[in-house]
Formats: sequence, C-alpha cells, structure tokens
Amino acid sequence: MLMVAIPLALAAPAWASICPGAPTALSPSFTNATGCTVGNNQFSNFVVTSGTTGTINGITLATTTWPTPPTASTIDLNAFGGGIDLTTPGFCGTPTASITPHTFCVGGSATADVISITYDLHAVSGTISNLALDGTVHTHSSGQTGAIATVFREFCLGTTTFSQGCTGYGVLQIGTLNGHNLNQAFSASTIFAGVTDIAIRDTVFLQTFGPTGEYTGVSNFDLTIGSAAPEPATLGLVGLSLAGLGALRFRRRKL
Repeated sequence: MLMVAIPLALAAPAWASICPGAPTALSPSFTNATGCTVGNNQFSNFVVTSGTTGTINGITLATTTWPTPPTASTIDLNAFGGGIDLTTPGFCGTPTASITPHTFCVGGSATADVISITYDLHAVSGTISNLALDGTVHTHSSGQTGAIATVFREFCLGTTTFSQGCTGYGVLQIGTLNGHNLNQAFSASTIFAGVTDIAIRDTVFLQTFGPTGEYTGVSNFDLTIGSAAPEPATLGLVGLSLAGLGALRFRRRKL
C-alpha cells in the first residue's frame, strides 16, 4: 500500500526579533529610517512614547503617575532575548522577589504607567498573514477593584503609518483588567489576507488602585509573524504529496 503524508500547514509562524542591539541603517526602501532586518522581516521607524492617553479596544488609558516610566533607552526590543522588556529591573513595589526582572511594572497605591512602542514591519519577499501577541502578567492586589496589567497590539494592514483610523485597523489584547494575585501567560492572534507592510503600536497599560503594597507588571511580551507564502521546501513536499495521490488514484482505476 502506498502511504502519502500531506502537510496541513503551508508555512509555520516564525519568531521575529525586533532589533537586537542598536538599530542600524536599512536598505533604501526605508529612507531616513533606522531599524533592523531579521530573516524575511524588516523593522523600522521605532518611536517610544510614555504617558499615552486615549482609548484602545474600548478601554480608557489612565494618565501616567509613575515618576520614572520606561524610555527608548531602557526598553530591550529583542524577542530572542526573552521578549520586549526592560533592560534594567523595574520598580514593582514590595515585595519585588515575586516579579521577574526586566518587567514593565508599577507599585504602590494608585499608580499608573502607559508606554507605547510604534514601529513598521515589512516583508522583504512574500507576504505576512498572521500576527500573534504573547506575554506574562503579574499582579498583587488586595483591593476589590484589582490591578490592571494589559498589553495592546494595534496594527494597520498594508501601510507603514499607524493611526487608529487607518484602513485595515485591528487590535490584539492580552492581560487582565481586574487581576488580584496572578502570574499567568496570555496569548492572542489574528489571521488576515497577506500584506507586505504593517504599522504596529504596542501599548503596555499598568495601574494599581489599592494599598501601598500593591504592584502589577507585564514581562517578556513577544511578536510572532506568520507568512502567507509557502517556503520552497514546503512547496516541494506538497508537490510530492499531490503526485503520490495521483499515482494512487491511477493504480486504483487499473484494479
């Protein structure tokens, strides 16, 4: 009997590193921009904004009250190095031992921090048809309201300029809006028609409401990218599988 294996997935998502180390000059396709190239993906036009306000996914962001929020120089944009996190340990209140180092976090009574990272994603060849957001949240809250530890990944498909009113706007959200004592991983993803450019804004929203001992944080949230174009090796397997099915069908007809 002829056995035929058929691959079900044309292309597996690839982990993407967002500019490990210092951003470098890119090819002329990105004029006057810095960034990096990782595999088939180019990243550029990074902008870090502290104290972002407004509404995302129906949630109103609080005004930042933490006196020393993260900045571009203290954010590590390196998914291979553990995710998008802080280059130095954050201040998460007391006790800090239960919080992973290099975590976006706030601690104390009625504190808030909102950080946004905006960047462009470009596929050198083929297209991108899948985005995913993964991360781990930490909360310690004894109040009835709980604490907020949320990451939003907003995106505009088919463009290099981000705005909430863009065509092809979408948003992924992970985390908690009323966490009390959590140390939990979250994941969200979306699939769309393939595009070569995506403008992305990642926003970390942290807020405590209760006593001084409360804290909340998000560590190592990542970017996963899925390609719509099958790789040559995968196409070869699909071709062999189809050829095998044809041969099997022909043999059955003869019998």
